[in-house]
Amino acid sequence: MEQHREEDVLLEAGAEILSDGDETTAVPTLRQVKDGVSGSVTRPIQGTGPLGRVFGRFELLIEMGQGGMATLYLARIRGPEKFQKLVAIKTIHDHLARNQDFLNMFLDEARIAALIDHPNVVTIFDLGEISGRYFIAMEYVHGQTLTDILKTAVKRPDDFPWHLACRIVSDAASGLHAAHELRSADGTPLGVVHRDVSPQNILISYTGTVKVVDFGVAYASERLSETVTGTLKGKLAYMSPEQAGGSQVDRRSDVFSLGVVLWESLAKRRLFKRANEAATLMAVREGEVPSLRKIGVQIPVALERVVMKALARDRDERYQTAQELADEIDAILSDAQERAGRSELSALMDSFFYDRRKIKEEQIKSAQHSTLNTAAKGVGMVESTSTSLEDADIVRNRRSKRRLWRLWGGLALPLILVLGGLAWWGWHDRSRRNTLPSMTNSPGHRDVASRGTPVVRRRKTVTIEVRVTPPTNKAEIVFHGERFSGSVVRLQTKRSSNAEQVIVTAPGHERVVALVIPDRDQTLTVPLRVLSEPRHGQRDRSARSTRSGARALTRRPRGRRPARKRPRGRPRSRSRSRARARPRKPGLMDW
Repeated sequence: MEQHREEDVLLEAGAEILSDGDETTAVPTLRQVKDGVSGSVTRPIQGTGPLGRVFGRFELLIEMGQGGMATLYLARIRGPEKFQKLVAIKTIHDHLARNQDFLNMFLDEARIAALIDHPNVVTIFDLGEISGRYFIAMEYVHGQTLTDILKTAVKRPDDFPWHLACRIVSDAASGLHAAHELRSADGTPLGVVHRDVSPQNILISYTGTVKVVDFGVAYASERLSETVTGTLKGKLAYMSPEQAGGSQVDRRSDVFSLGVVLWESLAKRRLFKRANEAATLMAVREGEVPSLRKIGVQIPVALERVVMKALARDRDERYQTAQELADEIDAILSDAQERAGRSELSALMDSFFYDRRKIKEEQIKSAQHSTLNTAAKGVGMVESTSTSLEDADIVRNRRSKRRLWRLWGGLALPLILVLGGLAWWGWHDRSRRNTLPSMTNSPGHRDVASRGTPVVRRRKTVTIEVRVTPPTNKAEIVFHGERFSGSVVRLQTKRSSNAEQVIVTAPGHERVVALVIPDRDQTLTVPLRVLSEPRHGQRDRSARSTRSGARALTRRPRGRRPARKRPRGRPRSRSRSRARARPRKPGLMDW
């Protein structure tokens, strides 16, 4: 009994839901060291700040976030023949660039990540300095972090199944294994350890690709910066016991951190996070790991063994490499015959972040169409010394071309107005003269009039495109008694001015009946609403079959019977008056 009580207390202490701002970057000595980008609100570069819009050969579009050590921008590289490429630019803060220790950490991140060539690790394109400001140009991942997915999965746990969580962790383990196996040019192992494996540093693109990012606190044998004894680097809740104790770490420390990420992804709750940093460190070092199946998580038994082995306190009892962990997870997915590929992850991202993706794409689109007016005015422009003269010549040529176009525009506008007036006067005079013979009754005129104007015949059928939002492949659309599956369906029907019904059903969503008038080709967008939990005694509206709903369309509301004439002076029955006072139940066609 005492053992079960202790386990219940432990579960209650670790059941904190993922929420914004609950991450502890490090102990107080590390808060100035961690290089994480916080915040999801993006704002376009206005051209009046310290960077402006032009940064060397890059054009800064959107400021995506700021961390304790650097600022992250979305930038564009432009070339000839309308060539352009989106990249992410990370620049170190001015007040930290003068500190050699922080500068070495920034340079180490670029040097280590640039050597890794793996599809599950963000690619580093360039490292440079412009006007005394160091920057890293890296691959831009259009997607969300695993933290964002887990926050949404807490509210919608059924939409994030266990096999998709396993696919994300397996791909991340493959990327980490490539970093662990990194060697120098002469073949010497570098001994890279990420030391900050967490959901914030695992990105999932909208196309279903998993990327590991942020090697700012990674350990390697050829680092420029050195870790001071007694300091911790990484997030406390995802550290391994040896890392939390200040001991030497190796690749097996990242395996333990991946185990924590996998446990939280399956349980939709925190494992070691406590009320304060001291309690969190104590839980990491000595806390027990609850069994997933005992707390109600429906997963295969083999998967639970994999999680517990990755979270073993003794590093010798864990998986010795991250690739071993990835292979075990892939074998479980293969045995369970669960489809967990890029297409399934892409569908999950569309289901979770459809609106957020559209907003971000609109921001990028508006930023790309903006011009370089601020750069031409010289406001907030930061350029490299080698290209400042060339850029000045380009701006001067653009100004001269603008003046020439303005001159031609001023001359062409009056000429266009004069020519347009003459053309209108000629057409009006010709039409007036052509109408004079029409008042005669000549045979030739009657022959022309008899032929008349050709009649444009409209098509007898129209196309109605039905779009279901948010998109789901399990949606079922009923039209004229026929059932169609999918989130986008094109329906062919006869042209009519009468309203037709389109019924849309989907598991877990309310049944929607929409009206459409098939008088032209059109697009019908049908929004779905998640079905709330049915109260006691109520039936689930989504459980009704589509066939019964289709039969209900053919019903017609019963008309009111004509009232009988009662003899004058005879009192009306009380029960009959009550029955007439009751409102008639509305049918499906009434709304």
